[in-house]
Amino acid sequence: IAEDLEHVQNIVRNRDDFPSPVRPAGAVLSPSAIQSNPGGTTVSMESLNKIHGLVDVTLPSTGQIVTCIDTDPFVSLRELQLYAHDNGVELPFSAEIGSSTVGGTVFTTTKDSPIGSSPVPGMGIGDVGSCLFAVTMVDEHGELADYRVIDEAGSFSEQFQSLLDSQGTRGIAVRMLLTVRPMTPVTITMSLLSI
Repeated sequence: IAEDLEHVQNIVRNRDDFPSPVRPAGAVLSPSAIQSNPGGTTVSMESLNKIHGLVDVTLPSTGQIVTCIDTDPFVSLRELQLYAHDNGVELPFSAEIGSSTVGGTVFTTTKDSPIGSSPVPGMGIGDVGSCLFAVTMVDEHGELADYRVIDEAGSFSEQFQSLLDSQGTRGIAVRMLLTVRPMTPVTITMSLLSI
């Protein structure tokens, strides 16, 4: 079990005691053999389970302010949605499996239901990965690397897209910023007509 961010870095650096490949493990919900790692090291991320709060990020090119939830990878999607609700914001998706972890789903295509559009124009909708604005990874050398969807020039980052396309194989995600938007109240009016 990784105790904290620095422990993850030390595990990746210490190849004698922790042979490669080093893979993170979240809630381990999959019934398949996806968690098998013969000859490698599997690191439980359950200690990295905090939501650090809401953060406002200014987009470089437009000056638009985007609000994000700053979270660790072992936070469940249910915990994330409840936190958002308690803080008057929402994520633009409805989690299909609420016990899945953020770290286990940001680099995958999930079957979650989209709710409206993304807070950042041009980003996709419908799953957790479409909310990912920034991620801090421990790379193969045990160093921290930060990636953002929007680069300093205000364009979509090809490096970030490459990271998403890697399905999480380019490092271990240890901290994420997920975009949120103000909560949208919904009113449903029903009328029953008898015949």
